[in-house]
Amino acid sequence: MKILFVCTGNTCRSPMAMCFARKKGYDAMSAGVHVYNEDTPASLQARSVVQKRGMTLVEHRSHQIDTNSIDWCDKIVCMTEDIRIHVLRNHNVTAQKVHIFSPPIPDPYGLGEAEYERVARLIENQIDGLYYETGHCDPLTDSCSDT
Repeated sequence: MKILFVCTGNTCRSPMAMCFARKKGYDAMSAGVHVYNEDTPASLQARSVVQKRGMTLVEHRSHQIDTNSIDWCDKIVCMTEDIRIHVLRNHNVTAQKVHIFSPPIPDPYGLGEAEYERVARLIENQIDGLYYETGHCDPLTDSCSDT
């Protein structure tokens, strides 16, 4: 399954979600709905949080959600309802393709690393739930394939 994770500026939440999903074997990308400056690196805190988990965002550069990324994915997962609404109103995409994390993932931008850690745990829990939802895991045995 190809998943596009979408947040506001594509420097914190959606890049972290992309890393966590890739670790679970998903083909994942990330984008933002209000990217201030294209090609901005992931925030230092986001890079630190994923690095502690054995992943990297060193090469990540922010980009705006666009037709190519929407056409590429099977599912769009937004961090909040506001972002979901923005995607639906501004892009030619069906409501069935656009989902939100529940509970929504708060934006840690500008806050300390402790808040990034908290948000990362929320995202990881949501990715684990998505993993079950899409059939990659057997919830009865908790057997997962990390391909």
